[in-house]
Amino acid sequence: VLEWDEKELVLPLALLPAVAEGDVVWFYVEVDREATLQRRQASAQRRRQLVRDAESDGEL
Repeated sequence: VLEWDEKELVLPLALLPAVAEGDVVWFYVEVDREATLQRRQASAQRRRQLVRDAESDGEL
């Protein structure tokens, strides 16, 4: 199982080494922090809009 904080991060499988089940793999990826911040803000805005839409439709 691969886990990372940046949910939008997508890695081609070719970048990962072949590993056996149970192995721990460490890798580092440079992230454009400004772009990441903008994506997070946009995601939060979309979530807030979905909540508002659901409330106005009486779903919440």
